[in-house]
Amino acid sequence: MGRSTACPGEECPFWKDESCVIAPLRAQFTEDACLVTVLAGVRAQATKRAPDHALREFHPPGLA
Repeated sequence: MGRSTACPGEECPFWKDESCVIAPLRAQFTEDACLVTVLAGVRAQATKRAPDHALREFHPPGLA
């Protein structure tokens, strides 16, 4: 997205068991701007809807 920000850690809905669940996709972030945009949007929406970290057990469809 053309910018860098510090990882919010436990405040992020993609954080589980003391690690980032999307970290394995890091190499694709520089190659796939669409992926970055989608993940940023998902994180923003999830944070707004579940600030109490209710998404800790979130699994995308087909991955549950």
